[in-house]
Amino acid sequence: MPIFDSYFINKTETMRTINFNIILIAMALSMFSCDEWEARISTEVFSDGSCVREVSSKDADCLIIDEGWSKTEIIADGDTVKTTILSRRFNSVEEMGSSPVIRVYDDPVRSETSFDKRFKWFYTDYIFTETFLGWSDRYDELPVSRFMTQDEASYMLVGYPAPEGHLTGSEMHDLTSELEVKLAEWKHSLLIYVYVNTIAHFYGDVKNPPVDLNTFIAARDSLAAFSWKRQTELLPIDDEVEQLFSDFFKSDAYSIFFSKTYKDGIYKQYGRALYDKSFGLFGLSASYTLKLPGKVFYAGPGTVEEDRISYRFKGDFLVLGDYTITASSRVVNAWTIIVTILAALAAGILLIKKKD
Repeated sequence: MPIFDSYFINKTETMRTINFNIILIAMALSMFSCDEWEARISTEVFSDGSCVREVSSKDADCLIIDEGWSKTEIIADGDTVKTTILSRRFNSVEEMGSSPVIRVYDDPVRSETSFDKRFKWFYTDYIFTETFLGWSDRYDELPVSRFMTQDEASYMLVGYPAPEGHLTGSEMHDLTSELEVKLAEWKHSLLIYVYVNTIAHFYGDVKNPPVDLNTFIAARDSLAAFSWKRQTELLPIDDEVEQLFSDFFKSDAYSIFFSKTYKDGIYKQYGRALYDKSFGLFGLSASYTLKLPGKVFYAGPGTVEEDRISYRFKGDFLVLGDYTITASSRVVNAWTIIVTILAALAAGILLIKKKD
């Protein structure tokens, strides 16, 4: 079945539930709060393969400041927040790719880069590729594909493939609303997994548990469905979350994990680390600009303004796997044109002399 065909098949049901969906989306958006990092990445690649990269952000915590990077701090006019600017020249794009400069908490956002030069006599093509390595392994326990198709997930997280067929504005709104609910349910379930996995780590501290450890872990999906159905607000952690566990397991045995003083915050620290691992990526957003030698003739999803290509880059793009930026440019080889003209003139002169 082509992507999103189920929307047309189930359109009547979709229209009946759209108002409920809007409520769920609003609930989910208010639920998930994570740190946010915004950065600017600017890369210029030269014809010999060397390159310059500049990265700036108002949140220095998202930058990896290693030796070799020059650092500047400025406060723009009318601004009160300091901007940190890192810049560095590399001998090759491969060297640049091996030096990540953006991170999400303690995890660097890594990439692999390549630069290909193709000489074609009258012109030379340059092809630059940067592949940001995906973080899909973080979601192996609960992949988003359990809640929607891979194409639907890609459309919602990355922006493609687009729905097939001609959709009106209202039809597109209904469709994306339905997919937003599925995405919100996935994130809701991810948070349940964080809670359960955290409690499981300290399960030896539970007094008179209603189920054994393996049964407790196996109940994650059922608990997530139970929580989603009753529209539990999972953040902040409060009496509502504690009541969720008590109602589902018919026991107050897990209440100690929702005490602010429990183990001097060890539970909170461990749980926060798991939360950051699952949700930190969604807070990353960067504008990415690229300049290549000559005139750009292919930019993929980027937009070309004068001699620069602009791309959007978000942490969401890495949830399903690698995200690749590819661009191509062309430089006319003036010297080959001159050589060709001179060779043609010389051949013409020789031909005339032979006739004489």
